[in-house]
Amino acid sequence: MITTVSIVEPIWSSKSVGIALRRLTDDIIVEILYEDAKGVRTYPGRYFMRREKAIAYPIQNVSGVDLVIIPIADFQIASESQSKEPVSSPEIARQEIAKCRAILERRGRNDKDKADSVHKN
Repeated sequence: MITTVSIVEPIWSSKSVGIALRRLTDDIIVEILYEDAKGVRTYPGRYFMRREKAIAYPIQNVSGVDLVIIPIADFQIASESQSKEPVSSPEIARQEIAKCRAILERRGRNDKDKADSVHKN
């Protein structure tokens, strides 16, 4: 089984993504939805990583969520057969990012990189 994770925006400072540890129950396919000012996706592909490899990366706790921080360059481009898993709605991911930003603002930590790395499908 493969878990598909949609990322609204990567962690720019480290060119990585944060994936909730609880989502890493299976191998993962990551889709990075971020678009530049022209509407072009910066990372247009779908990226694959085995669970065993993913859980070996450092974990960072953001707003009570344990995130595995994985450099984008360490992923493999997903093959055609891996990519046939359904992709969850990008709008759901955007809504979750907005919720996380609101929580961080209430806590007085207006750190855009932390909020952008939190995601959920």
